[in-house]
Amino acid sequence: MGIGDLLVVGALGVGAYYYLTKKSSANTGVIDVYGETETDIQQAINSTKAERIINVHGNYNINSSILLPSDTTLMIDGKLVASNDITGPIIKNGDSNNGNKNITITGGEIDGNNVNVSGCNQGDNRCTSILMEATPGKKNENIKVQGTYLHNGKVRAIQYINCFNSLINACTFK
Repeated sequence: MGIGDLLVVGALGVGAYYYLTKKSSANTGVIDVYGETETDIQQAINSTKAERIINVHGNYNINSSILLPSDTTLMIDGKLVASNDITGPIIKNGDSNNGNKNITITGGEIDGNNVNVSGCNQGDNRCTSILMEATPGKKNENIKVQGTYLHNGKVRAIQYINCFNSLINACTFK
């Protein structure tokens, strides 16, 4: 990356930051994130309005769900680990009431940490590492999870509810 390619450096927290490295309009961008928690990732996601590509580098402790809006690609170059305090999925779509479209999660490792969510059972969506859901009558479209290693989940690694034209490809489950 040349200095002319760097558009924004944003401070996220103590020792955490992100780079907005490419931008074709005011609402699109490729963002490289270097941090420690889901808050760092979520702030970077929220810093761009649409058509975002988020490159997450390093290992992150996830205390609450990362919410992915429509038109988001989350590229994981490292590991997302559920904390013992998490009460929902590690990653979920941002609008479960109306649904989302064009969300891709690719690469990296997602460790459910065998978290014992209180009251967690087979039918409980909180016990899922990646949850993409829309209420009945609404839908998610073009959802992809590819090339990701998922392990130590409490109940499910990935769950799609009311998802159409969606794909799980080349993932490893343990």
